[in-house]
Amino acid sequence: MRRIILILLAGLAAALLPAAGAQAVKGGTDTTTAEYPWTVVITRPGSPHPQHVSCGGALVRPNKVLTAAHCLDATLGDVKDKTVMYGRDDLTTTAGVEAKISSYWVHPDYVSGKLDGDDIAILTLDKNVGASVVQVATDPATNAVGTNLTLSTYGFTSSTPTFTSHIQKATLPIVENAKCTDLGWKFNADKQLCLGPTKNDTLGVCKGDSGGGVVAGTPATGYKLVGLIESGDTNCAGPQVTSQLTHYAEIIRQQLDGAPTRDFSLAMSPAAGTVAPGSSATTTVATTTVSGEPQTVALSASGAPAGVTVTFNPASVTTGQNATATISVAATAAGGTYPITVSASGTTSHTATYTLTVEGGGNPPGTHTFTSTRTYFVPDPGSVDSPITATGTGSAASTVTVTVKASHWCGAELAIVLVAPDGRQYPVKSASTGACASFSGGTYQVPGVSAPIAGTWTLRVTDTKAWNFGALNGWTLTA
Repeated sequence: MRRIILILLAGLAAALLPAAGAQAVKGGTDTTTAEYPWTVVITRPGSPHPQHVSCGGALVRPNKVLTAAHCLDATLGDVKDKTVMYGRDDLTTTAGVEAKISSYWVHPDYVSGKLDGDDIAILTLDKNVGASVVQVATDPATNAVGTNLTLSTYGFTSSTPTFTSHIQKATLPIVENAKCTDLGWKFNADKQLCLGPTKNDTLGVCKGDSGGGVVAGTPATGYKLVGLIESGDTNCAGPQVTSQLTHYAEIIRQQLDGAPTRDFSLAMSPAAGTVAPGSSATTTVATTTVSGEPQTVALSASGAPAGVTVTFNPASVTTGQNATATISVAATAAGGTYPITVSASGTTSHTATYTLTVEGGGNPPGTHTFTSTRTYFVPDPGSVDSPITATGTGSAASTVTVTVKASHWCGAELAIVLVAPDGRQYPVKSASTGACASFSGGTYQVPGVSAPIAGTWTLRVTDTKAWNFGALNGWTLTA
């Protein structure tokens, strides 16, 4: 049993036998392009078919046709001379749309005459010919032995040969690979499907069926393009070989739609944590490639409150990999709940949110306010201390504000010092040798403070000279 590719060669012209009512694809029956609207026929000058049928194909985009690569072999003439017909039930009419081939793509591993796969081509037409396209199968389940596939075609109906000008359909089951390999045929089980029936004198593919699409499905479930006719028995008696399009689905998609957009997803685990001032927490930053090739993304964080830092190890990852984010909370950090935005930036960018709760923190430095309203007589000369007990966590601001209320006959004689909880002293107001004037107080910025916020802060007022009297009437610390 010999094997041939199923294109129509000019040398067959003398053998043509007109046969009224004969069926295209041996054993096929009449159908319509309304039933299988993606079906196209490729014609070329020199074909022995009266309507110049050369190959079949399937419309997969409004201007894209999937067919067999051997249909474009140089021995079959110039591609620019071929015509693609869509929506024509009867080739003797002018119904439907005709288009020329503006460009084409052939699988890079295709070798003419090799017969063991990669026999795939995509034609780009010079116009959109229709919107009823068929989707390429991606589920390997469609390749299961026993699955019935439907071929719609215009090819010859026998090896005699006989022909018809009307579109035909036939049901061809997927059979065991051995039905093809036992004949000594070249066959690649990863790239091809073996179709039955075998040794059947009434059903099989013939010349002109090359490139024709075989589909799985029903009108109710929809159809998927499972293969393209590549070759068959010389007597059109089966078995027959098609491409296994699930193997080629991704490269076909790339040719039809371009390279996939490189994209990824971003997630945090855990996505929230509670941290005490002076402590830290970690979370996993997980990236997943969702389309296209993996890419390198840089990690960053925003929205962290004062006293909180976020670092990443590593600082960038290839999508599909994880990083560890460390959230460090300084002793000065204020209590509260804060959403921190983690960003991953590459050809595209995505964000995820980590919700940080700082446990036990107070107000941010510079917003702690404490007041004493007690009045103290200032000795003449001498000193008086007015204490305030402050609460909170972390450190005071580096510059604190002291507001003094007093009544004294000579402000020039007064020296005021702020004593921090750790005993360190910070000058607030110095005495001077200037003229005496009454003093009612004022507001002073005290820089260079380095002290914990919690504890006893003391305002010490000293009258440096005799003969003038007064009192400290209260004071406020903002730290």
